[in-house]
Amino acid sequence: MQLIEMASLTLTLPQALSRAVSAFKTGKFVEAEQICQQMISAKNDFFDALYLLAVVQSSLGKYDLALASYDRALAMRPNHAEALSNRGLTLQELKRLDEALASYGLALAVSPEYAEALYNRGNTLMKLRRLDEALASYDRALIVRPYHVEALTNRGAILHELKQLNEALASYDRALVVRPNHAEALNNRGIILQALKRLDEALVSYERALAVRPDYAEALYNRGVILQELQRLDEALAAYDRALAVRPDYAEALYNRAVALFRQKRLAMLKR
Repeated sequence: MQLIEMASLTLTLPQALSRAVSAFKTGKFVEAEQICQQMISAKNDFFDALYLLAVVQSSLGKYDLALASYDRALAMRPNHAEALSNRGLTLQELKRLDEALASYGLALAVSPEYAEALYNRGNTLMKLRRLDEALASYDRALIVRPYHVEALTNRGAILHELKQLNEALASYDRALVVRPNHAEALNNRGIILQALKRLDEALVSYERALAVRPDYAEALYNRGVILQELQRLDEALAAYDRALAVRPDYAEALYNRAVALFRQKRLAMLKR
């Protein structure tokens, strides 16, 4: 039985692995990385330690090291769908999008109904502006997991770009049935309602997003735009000011604030 020394403890490899997993799950990534490296020093073909090391290194932002660890692990188990999918995520972080797609493709060749790989593949296709393919990938993921909130939200964003507004709204609504406090879905739903000229409903959607995330700069800005359209200029200015407190370089908020100030002054002059 192989043992490793750790502080004042002597642990078997399964015990060390359990300790590393626990450290990872509690956010102690550096500790988890160190334990994994000790396990690999003791047994250099320990797949579980190599795979966990790759996941931990990716969580630490050490993407080049994570990729090397995934490749070492996959040399032992080439058909490990989860490792292939997570390798794709690491390649995506490294901006190697075509290679990420290939890694997701390998994961899906092993496990065609792997919802996370389908979702991640959709995200990469979205970054590559291959919107129809991204939409198809999200739709495949949703066949497997109909309540995949992130897939529904990103699907809504693509449908918006494709000018399919009612379909986009339905996708956000499906996401919000599962997770009513999903701030991004609420904000994006407001944008769709605004485009459909349903301003009061859009305002409610932005306010719901801000109840969840009071410092959500985009929702603050979007709320200001609606209030400005409704000629509620004082409230619009307050919304822009809150957005700018979060993001002082928010160009659209600065511009719209200036426009609102100008209109406010004009209205004041007309009332004299």
